[in-house]
Amino acid sequence: MMSTITPGPTSRWYLRSVSDEDTHLGQWQADGTVVTKCGLRFALKSCNYPGLEGEPPDPDQKCRACSGQLIVVRSLR
Repeated sequence: MMSTITPGPTSRWYLRSVSDEDTHLGQWQADGTVVTKCGLRFALKSCNYPGLEGEPPDPDQKCRACSGQLIVVRSLR
């Protein structure tokens, strides 16, 4: 089952990698992972905790699905 979050006051942008479109809006979990709006779950590295203050400085860093620019459709197959 895919976990997703609804963005709210505890949501932050988290850097998953330095690639374009790989900074995600999500919520930090007690197990050290981030659950994102687009459905990803990934482990945080010490360099990207506790998330960015505000928006990513480069708009190309933002995941299009997390920023509302792309509709995510996942197959159940």
